[in-house]
Amino acid sequence: MTKNTRKRRRKRKWPTPCLKPPWTIRRRPGWMKDAVLLQSTSPPESLMALNGAIAADGCDGDNEESSSPELEFAKDVIGREGEESSAAAEAVPSDVAITPGKGKTRHKMPLSKRNKVAICIAAAVVVLAGIGGGVYAHNESVRIEEEKAAAEAEQKEEERRLDYIDNLHTACDYILSGASVAENMGNTTLNVWHSAIFESNPSAWDEEVRPYFSTDFNDALGKWTGSDAFQSQKLTLTDNQKTTKELMSQLTDPPTDCEEAYETLKTLYTDYVSFTNMASDPTGSYTSYSEDFSDMDSKLVNDLELLDTQIPEK
Repeated sequence: MTKNTRKRRRKRKWPTPCLKPPWTIRRRPGWMKDAVLLQSTSPPESLMALNGAIAADGCDGDNEESSSPELEFAKDVIGREGEESSAAAEAVPSDVAITPGKGKTRHKMPLSKRNKVAICIAAAVVVLAGIGGGVYAHNESVRIEEEKAAAEAEQKEEERRLDYIDNLHTACDYILSGASVAENMGNTTLNVWHSAIFESNPSAWDEEVRPYFSTDFNDALGKWTGSDAFQSQKLTLTDNQKTTKELMSQLTDPPTDCEEAYETLKTLYTDYVSFTNMASDPTGSYTSYSEDFSDMDSKLVNDLELLDTQIPEK
């Protein structure tokens, strides 16, 4: 072998990493590369990729290469993958939904259970609505009853107020009537008393008191207080005091707008009792009795006038 030949052969010497020359390496079909990916992909995707690779490489059942070991291996893989996919599909319950691409399962409730849950929810809503409606109706009924009771109480209070005002006027009328009788009795007593002291001639006495003439004022007063006229008026005053007292007992709880009038009425009633007792049982001297009787008469008039301004209108 010549020197040039050796150099030529050296130039054609392949690098160390290559164990065999390129033409000695049997290349695998393209579908074999995809077969390696079968274990890392889901069954439907791996089968579709592998079938596509076989079809692209021209591996049919009629080719000779279809009986090659590699093709047999691919078919075996496809078969196993299909069986596993079928088994997995059969193993998945009918109420489990597989979310594509996420590897998670979402359980679906059976239709019968969903219907029961929906019915329960609807029944609960109806029950709650009924309870709410019942509570509202009860509250509304209570409110109406309270308003009705308040209106009745207000009406009763107004009726009581009107009755109280009527009783105020009635009490004033009785007091005024008794005061008039007492005033007449007291004036007659003072006339008899004065005539007996200062007039010794019967003709100087007033015709009204002439029947009680006497030069002794005690005798003259005795005739007067023992007369039928005096006793009749005294009895009238007694009845008047009794009625007025009963009316006062009915006026102890005045309405708000009658409280001031009631306070004045109590003062008036106290003065009335004193004035009528003074007329029914005269005591003291002529001068003291005349002054006390006149003062009490004036107080009664003032009390009545004040009370008349304090009694509210109906």
